[in-house]
Amino acid sequence: MRAITDDYVLIGDGGTARALSDFVHDPDGEPPLVDGSDVLPNVEGELDPCVFYPSTNADAGVAFGLRSYALIALVDGDQRLPVRLRWNSGATDPDAPVAHLDVTVAGYLPAPPDGVTDLRDLDHQVVARLLYQVPVRGTADSATLSLDLGAMGFRPVGTYGAAEASFAIPSQDAFNRLWLAMTDPAAEARLELRCLATGYRVTWAWYDELVTDLVPPGGVVTGGSSAHNPAYPNAKGGYRVRYVYPVPLEDVQVVPFHLPPADHPHVYDQVPPEFRPAPGGGVLLKDEHDPGEGRAPVVYYTHTGLPGQYYYEPHEFRIPRRDDGSRAPEVVLAFKDVTTAGGALDYRVRMDYRLAPHTDRFALASLRRHLGRTNPRPTLTVLVPEQVSMVLRLPQHRDGTTTLVDVPRPVGSATLEDGIADSLEFTPAELKNLVALLSSAG
Repeated sequence: MRAITDDYVLIGDGGTARALSDFVHDPDGEPPLVDGSDVLPNVEGELDPCVFYPSTNADAGVAFGLRSYALIALVDGDQRLPVRLRWNSGATDPDAPVAHLDVTVAGYLPAPPDGVTDLRDLDHQVVARLLYQVPVRGTADSATLSLDLGAMGFRPVGTYGAAEASFAIPSQDAFNRLWLAMTDPAAEARLELRCLATGYRVTWAWYDELVTDLVPPGGVVTGGSSAHNPAYPNAKGGYRVRYVYPVPLEDVQVVPFHLPPADHPHVYDQVPPEFRPAPGGGVLLKDEHDPGEGRAPVVYYTHTGLPGQYYYEPHEFRIPRRDDGSRAPEVVLAFKDVTTAGGALDYRVRMDYRLAPHTDRFALASLRRHLGRTNPRPTLTVLVPEQVSMVLRLPQHRDGTTTLVDVPRPVGSATLEDGIADSLEFTPAELKNLVALLSSAG
């Protein structure tokens, strides 16, 4: 499979050209289609549910949409929600899950607008986790805790599409957390559904004169008088290449998941009474552990409702390094809108990166030993940040001087599994300043 960067060309002095795969790393993806007949979701901005996205082939009459998910009854005449918690009573394997949580959420997509003759579901994967609140004793605050559930499959259900899964609950501790979150009204339980998809964007590269070596495989080259793409005339009579390239997309949807047993007895009727935790969600007791040796302390919390369960705050967020042996930072650069008008090279650079939570492993090991004095098998879970704000300090060149300027960045969602994802776009001058900053000792 051909990587996306094989279809981008960086043009140097004297008309030389090299594929961007020579300069940047990019994970394998679907090969870009550049013949003008492709029918792919053209998503230029953010991904949102119930929004219709056109096709990369505007003449196809095709639109794509991401469904909006909700927890509703799906069977006519049956008002029970499609949720069931099942205890695995007959398991003989000690490594088998203690229970399963069966969930189906309905996905709604409205009727397409005029001119769309073929409405298609945007192909995506749904990854779920349970979020819930636990009060912190001595404060008016509560902590947001999480329980990872896993991926969900998609199938049509009547006029809806549905994401469904049977999530394995691996241990009694995880089951107790799930039960308390779903049944305690103070927990404000909700399913977080991360919808992961691939969109496609179209860009053009313009050339003053046609040089065969500059045209990537499958490139569409048209002159100013060509009728192939009349909407994009080139008055100077030059040539252009059309690119369609994939872009990872994400939308986070939240579904309320508080299900009191009195209102939804069918959800819990397959859990024997002796395995049901006592009512009451407990509280968190905040404390701090000093690992010594000048290392940063670790803030942690004891859950009074779940003996042996502890939570801790990460020290910081860092750009992680690849696990492919290169240890390179997980930063991807993609060049686009390349032009050579007037002999001068111009382009834009999209930089994708992510920040992952980090805690000093020696400090965490010290905390585990400390907790082990009163509990031989403490369970440590990192806390989910309830609110995230991010500011980047970027170089800005003005009046012959380069200074660092604080730039607030929007954070759509932050997960402690994948961290915070963000992307920026730079001009050649801005990229030069950024590379100089990253290369400096400061």
